[in-house]
Amino acid sequence: EIGAALRTLRDNAAYRMESPGSFAAALDEFEANSVGFADCLILVEARAVGSPLLTFDRKLGRLRGARGVD
Repeated sequence: EIGAALRTLRDNAAYRMESPGSFAAALDEFEANSVGFADCLILVEARAVGSPLLTFDRKLGRLRGARGVD
């Protein structure tokens, strides 16, 4: 349901995205993994600047570009 709602926002011309490419990439990550959308958006932005994302979230830490912190 969340993915459908986010796609509706993305596809609605009444809304303007600051970074549509990042939003789309984060939505893809969100739908492919059991990680929150906000975390996926942060991860996509970290990848874009070439910085690893350090996280305590074990699921997020398994994704490319993220590094788990114990």
